[in-house]
Amino acid sequence: TAQISQADINRLNKTLQSISRATHKSMPALMRQTAYWAAVSAAKNTPPGNGTRVSRLAKKYRYRPLESLKQNNMLAYLLPEGQIFTKSADSARGMFFYKREGGKIFSTPKPISKAKKRGLNRIKPVKRLTKGIKYWAKKNNDWGYIPYTGKKRDLSDKRFKIPHAGAAKAGWIHNFSHLGKSSAGDTGGIRGNPSTYRERLTGSDMFISMQNNIDYISIVAPNVDSVAIRAAENKMIGIYKRKLEETTRNAA
Repeated sequence: TAQISQADINRLNKTLQSISRATHKSMPALMRQTAYWAAVSAAKNTPPGNGTRVSRLAKKYRYRPLESLKQNNMLAYLLPEGQIFTKSADSARGMFFYKREGGKIFSTPKPISKAKKRGLNRIKPVKRLTKGIKYWAKKNNDWGYIPYTGKKRDLSDKRFKIPHAGAAKAGWIHNFSHLGKSSAGDTGGIRGNPSTYRERLTGSDMFISMQNNIDYISIVAPNVDSVAIRAAENKMIGIYKRKLEETTRNAA
């Protein structure tokens, strides 16, 4: 959830009041116009990319990359029956594979003596896998890697596709559809994934609230709220610059 400082809100309110006096436009109309530009700025400044349309995201933002497993502290081995075993690359221990008769394959850090007498068959890996599909492991709040058996990225493999790519950006864009839907009263929060929009544009306590509901917005764009509100204020000053200058001259 983005939070805007009270100082930013006070400064913006003062600017909009000046524009309202200079143009005779209503505060609700100016607030909605400002909210639109704030949402546009927030979308542009929220990764990935610097546009507002999720549908136009570059391929690099829609598909996961292949990276070296060893460089990311991971080793992986492909076994004859298709299983993949992994271990930390900085581990001093080895990896030895065995299969019980009619049982599953397992690994040990050291070879097992007299394995055959114990009903175990030693299995040699087909190959060591060197690349992995990089993805964000939400549970660990860190990057994870899926060992990959191919040589190059096959984008038809669903594991490469980033689910909900650009969702944080879409959280801001989603607010566009709610602007101007309610001119009186509190909407009570128009809920929707990925955003919540609220407004009250009557009385002395008018407000517009746009909330991005994507959890990782605070990670990918921690300061986007302040950036957006200042960009929107500057946009409004630019749009009504001539009127503001005329009012200043007349006052002088």
